[in-house]
Amino acid sequence: MNTQIKFSKEQWETLVVALRNEIEEFGALVNLLDEQQNRILGRDPEGITEMNKTIDEQIALCRDMRRVREDVVTVLASGVNEHEEVSVRALLSYFPEEVQGLLQALSDEIFDLMEKTQRKAGQNQMLLVRAFEAVEQVVRALCPELITKTYDKKGSISVKAPSDGTCMKTSV
Repeated sequence: MNTQIKFSKEQWETLVVALRNEIEEFGALVNLLDEQQNRILGRDPEGITEMNKTIDEQIALCRDMRRVREDVVTVLASGVNEHEEVSVRALLSYFPEEVQGLLQALSDEIFDLMEKTQRKAGQNQMLLVRAFEAVEQVVRALCPELITKTYDKKGSISVKAPSDGTCMKTSV
């Protein structure tokens, strides 16, 4: 482990700002996913559609902040002859001891938020699938002859129903 400090205060402050910005954007994404889940559970299709657009925009912001952080780390790594795709954790020994804990905590927080967003997005996806299945069952019960269920080229189930309101016309 390197005991000689290579990075200046300005360099580590730049990294801290990049890490905090990334945390802020991932935190906002977690909040949006919570709101999406509330709208799914509240059966608000317009709200869900609106949230999907907002979430896509937030994901783009998260990617941008990640790129900024990765760029900062790449510059720092190249300055100490480390591999450019090294993690913040691998560079800790180059920072003053008093900021190593802060950098470690910020890195850990980003990792935790990434896991949380993946878990929350998976939950929301599952809720949407279940909601779709419930609607499909209702439509199938009302108009079983109009629902066609097949498999597409990828092996996914494809459900087709007439969009002209035929089911409603024949069942009334």
